[in-house]
Amino acid sequence: MKNKSKSLVVHLVASILSAILICLPVLATDTNSIGATVTPQSISIVVTSNGVVPYGTVSLSGSQTSMGVSATQSAVNNGNITEKFNIKTSNATSSGGTWTVNSATGTEDIYTHDFSTTTGSIWMRWTGPDTYAAATGSIPVNATTTIDLRIGVPSSVSEYSAKTISVTIQATTP
Repeated sequence: MKNKSKSLVVHLVASILSAILICLPVLATDTNSIGATVTPQSISIVVTSNGVVPYGTVSLSGSQTSMGVSATQSAVNNGNITEKFNIKTSNATSSGGTWTVNSATGTEDIYTHDFSTTTGSIWMRWTGPDTYAAATGSIPVNATTTIDLRIGVPSSVSEYSAKTISVTIQATTP
């Protein structure tokens, strides 16, 4: 009987231990890692020329180009992605009055302003102030483009003071 009792106790202890082991969570684990990097997108343009086009004195109904006054402008993609350049012009202003940029001259104080990124072989005309026009397609990182400007002076003016025109170049994603 002693052996039976010992055997029963051994079976009972073995059964309890088996139940405990089955119910315990598995503690074996294995890990690994994934490395991730990110570079923030930088869109940047730098005018590398002096940023000034001194058209000088131009006759009524006359025109002048930045090439004609040795003032071709240059801009470089200073960002870290390919960019597209847009460009806009303003009305011509002075303390004496304003000339309005338009698609054609012919009336008092209306002038034309054009830009070219092809050294003057193709001119694009602004039809109004403060509206961006596409100047270039894709400009790679660190690439430079040239920009020429051309003004068409009104056929008649209400006053004769020097005018200031702002031209803004913008870099965007293509």
